[in-house]
Order: sequence, then C-alpha cells, then structure tokens
Amino acid sequence: QRPKKSRSLMRRSSFSSAKRVLRATAKSMFQYRRESFNESKADGEDPSWEVDALKDGSDLTDYDEFYIDPRSSFRRTWDLFIILLVIYSAVAIPYYSAFSKKEKGWKIGLDYTFDCLFILDIAFNFYTAYYDKFGRLVASRDKIKSNYLRTWFIIDVLASF
Repeated sequence: QRPKKSRSLMRRSSFSSAKRVLRATAKSMFQYRRESFNESKADGEDPSWEVDALKDGSDLTDYDEFYIDPRSSFRRTWDLFIILLVIYSAVAIPYYSAFSKKEKGWKIGLDYTFDCLFILDIAFNFYTAYYDKFGRLVASRDKIKSNYLRTWFIIDVLASF
C-alpha cells in the first residue's frame, strides 16, 4: 500500500503539476506560432495575420513564457466585461448614494465582488503584452511591468477602491 499524502502536500503537488502543464502548453503554443510565422515568412507569404508578427516583418525575440496577447479573444472579452462593470458602477454608485438610506447585504456583496474583479484586472494587466511605438509586440514581463506602472497602474488602483 502507498502511504497517504497529507492534504497540503497533495495540494502542492497538484498545483505544481498544473503549473507544469500550463507552462508546457504555453511554451508549445508559442513555439507553434513562431514556427508558423517563420514558415509563412520563408514561403514569401504576408505573415501579418500572425499575432506575434511585428509590423516591420521581424520576429518576436524578447518574450516570457506567460503573457496575455492583447488581441486574444480572452483579453477582448475580459475588457468588454470590465467596461460593463465600469458602466454599472458609474450608474449604480451615484444612484444608491443619493436614494438609498441603508446598504443591503446583496448590494455590499456585489460591490466587494466588483472590487475583486477590478483588482484581478490589474493583475491581468501585468501579464498583457503591448505594442511599442514602432508597432512591435513587447512580451517581456519586465518591460510589460514597467510600461504598465508608468501608464495606467495608478489610475487603475485609484479607480478600484
């Protein structure tokens, strides 16, 4: 018989396994993109359809394994969702402040949920690649972090609370 693992050890090992699987999947996806880009470039085709293609025709060289593509369907859907939350907050907060005397339990829970989603959006922004002034996709975590801290970070933090 195999000895029983403790729950914390099981959680750690399953988390490590999941992390390894995600890392391998992301690496293989990026490798596929790089290979398909180089193949289309070698065939003389226009690789502009490729997400990782740079506008000047060169390949993406400075990248980290995990980044969120700014043109991915996930990121576009997430941004649309966040816009809807902002619109709701812009309407609901003044309305409840002006006409409601007492906060209800579901309303407080909803506000805390939205705050958590806005904070999660800040975390996603630290992993979202961006295009530099030359139109190149920058996917280096250090460059993404410094760009986000210089541009929208303070606005996002102030708007989250």
